Amino acid sequence: MSSPFQKSFNSKSPLKGHKKIQRQINILRNNPKKAERKGLSSESGGGIDYEAISRLEAQLAEAKAAHSDTRTEEGDSQVREDEDAARNSAAEMSSPLHGYREASDMVDSNPPTAHMWGNVFQSFSNMAQQIIAKRSTPEAKAKRLAKREARRAKRGVRKGEGKMITQTDKSGKESKVYQAIDPKSKFNKRSENVKNKKEAAQNEVAARKAKLDEYNGWLAKNTDATDTVKANKKESLGLT
Repeated sequence: MSSPFQKSFNSKSPLKGHKKIQRQINILRNNPKKAERKGLSSESGGGIDYEAISRLEAQLAEAKAAHSDTRTEEGDSQVREDEDAARNSAAEMSSPLHGYREASDMVDSNPPTAHMWGNVFQSFSNMAQQIIAKRSTPEAKAKRLAKREARRAKRGVRKGEGKMITQTDKSGKESKVYQAIDPKSKFNKRSENVKNKKEAAQNEVAARKAKLDEYNGWLAKNTDATDTVKANKKESLGLT
């Protein structure tokens, strides 16, 4: 489909006139009857009008000559101006200050990424340290070992290594505890080891709670204590 620009260009182009004359010549030579119907030929009966052909050929030659002269006198200067403009544009685009290609040449296509990976690894390391620190607290140890002891008690009952019995503490509270059938068996020795670790962690939790209670009692009586004094008190209680 022709654009409006193309239609405008073709309407002003001398080539359009050349083609029209050439088409008339072709009709006169190849289809005399059609030429007669269009009024191009003065011959009747389907004869070829050689006089009309000669006249149109002369017009075609004059039109081509006029087109060539016009371009030589008027068009060549415009063509030269267009060529100069194109060369100047190309020269500007070759500058490092112009154009996408040259701008991209100034950017490293393989930038260093070591610092980026370093930050990623550091964040992973910090996260791992936080998880380890959280699992290493006396409270976390006691809770984890208590769950492990309960799991081993269930396994011991299924394996026939022990049984669950009801036990009452000093306050009268009843609870189910595991009792080994053969305390010297390999399974029960390991279960006893887990129990001892759990009790040690629970004792550590209780001791830490007692120290925190002592510190909070001291802090309530020494509200004007400086940060240095507070830090020294914590250190003396082993809370640092």
